[in-house]
Amino acid sequence: MDKKRVIRLIIEDHEDVIYWSNDITKPTLNELIVYIIDQLRKKYSTDTFTYRDFENKHYELENIAEYEISPVFLSVPHRKDVRTSNKVDPRTMKNVYMFKDAESVRIQKFDNLKRYEEVEIKLSVIDTINVSNKDTKYESSVTNLPHEFGKMMIEIKKPVGDTDRDSPTFGVESTAKPSAQPVSGKPMNTLGKDLLNTESLVWDFTKRQREPAGADGKSQNEFIKMTQMNKNPLGKKVELQMYTLEEIAKHNTAADGWMVINGKVYDVTKYIPYHPGGKKIMPGVGKDGTTLYNKYHPWVNANILLEKYHIGFLKK
Repeated sequence: MDKKRVIRLIIEDHEDVIYWSNDITKPTLNELIVYIIDQLRKKYSTDTFTYRDFENKHYELENIAEYEISPVFLSVPHRKDVRTSNKVDPRTMKNVYMFKDAESVRIQKFDNLKRYEEVEIKLSVIDTINVSNKDTKYESSVTNLPHEFGKMMIEIKKPVGDTDRDSPTFGVESTAKPSAQPVSGKPMNTLGKDLLNTESLVWDFTKRQREPAGADGKSQNEFIKMTQMNKNPLGKKVELQMYTLEEIAKHNTAADGWMVINGKVYDVTKYIPYHPGGKKIMPGVGKDGTTLYNKYHPWVNANILLEKYHIGFLKK
């Protein structure tokens, strides 16, 4: 029997582990790696990862399967919030990929090292997804955000005093005397009380008022807790498949609702009663709801919120 080989892809507190044997070709292995990386790109909202080995040597994506590099540490360049330390300790969040045969892959998902779900996906579906994602961009420009989101930005007033950052009076009211130089000889950048005025913190939710989700007062926090406690909230084994808009349109009710968000198909039936906007979710049920989703909450990561309700992909 062929000895199992392994590749670990690690980012922050998450890892994807791939097991394969000699009967799996390198091109097939590479297709699976590309699929995993695309899922991570959507999860971390980025177009670019850096790939490093344990010795901090950098590689290209296609090198991982070619040279069987493991472990591989992923980071997003210039983003401190998505940096991965070169530690090989098992991550608490994990997906394990095992080739069931030459045509399909079994995926076991773990949360806090406890398995909560197992799904299957055919290699033909993975190949189709990779082709459709080839030119996909994952980072949205701030200019594409809805107008009301812009009102949530923090507006900082200009300093009343000197505007020269090298000045010892930077940020100090013009009537104040310049501060003395510190012993080190370096200028003191003191923040004046008017630099950040609490009245400048603008939070305008008037266009996005929440409605009660239901008579029982269910909240999204309750939905998150319920999902975390339930290993398999869908109550069935899922095989990730490709679905057309015609097939998705058949699931357009609160009792049986599917929705497409960024190319992924989710069974949102159990989420609908907990939606903070109440029935405002329904126009996107049974359809591609990406535009509707991005209009009201582009900053919310659907890949995390609805991960356990992922059932397939949109067939383009």
